[in-house]
Parts: sequence; structure tokens; C-alpha cells
Amino acid sequence: MTNPEPRASNLVPRASITLDKKKLRKVLLAHENTDLSEMFRLWLSEKGLRFPIGFFYGPKEPACVKIPHHAVYRRRAIVKIGQSVQICEFGSPEEAENFVSCGKKNKGL
Repeated sequence: MTNPEPRASNLVPRASITLDKKKLRKVLLAHENTDLSEMFRLWLSEKGLRFPIGFFYGPKEPACVKIPHHAVYRRRAIVKIGQSVQICEFGSPEEAENFVSCGKKNKGL
């Protein structure tokens, strides 16, 4: 018997934060001369979602916060869906991978 294909609705994160992309962009633009990438990482860390130093740095401009469209770091996943950014922590790295792959399929990538 084969396992059914994972669906995002079957995956329940341990911790989750949903951010509005437009509101986040306004905050980032209001403080464009400040390095907010490390502050953003520390804020997520305080919420229980830990990422490595430099994870949110832009490739060309390190002071700019760069949130990936789809990314997995250990048990944590980031997916941009519509006008929101979902950052979740799952019980296993496989669940995080499945969540991101379902997000890509739903977006049609």
C-alpha cells in the first residue's frame, strides 16, 4: 500500500506565525536605513522559531531583510502564499519539507 501524497491541510505546525506582506513591507521601508534582518531573526527566535544568523540577509544588500518564498531550515518552514508569509515549526524535517512542497504545488511553481 502506498502512502497518500501529503497535503498542507494534514500538516499541523507546533508553532506558527502569519505575517501580512504589505504591512511588513511598510515597516521595513520606514526603517530602510537600519539593519532589521538580525532584529527580525531575533524576534522570530523569541517566538520559538529559531533560524541561523544571516538566514534573512539579502544576497546583494545585507542590511535588507530578505524573506525567501519557500524555504526549510531543519523543522522550520517559510512559505509566501498570496498576501501573507507563513513561518511554521513542525515535529520533523520531513513535515516541514512536505509543507513547503505543498505550498509550491498550490502556487503552481
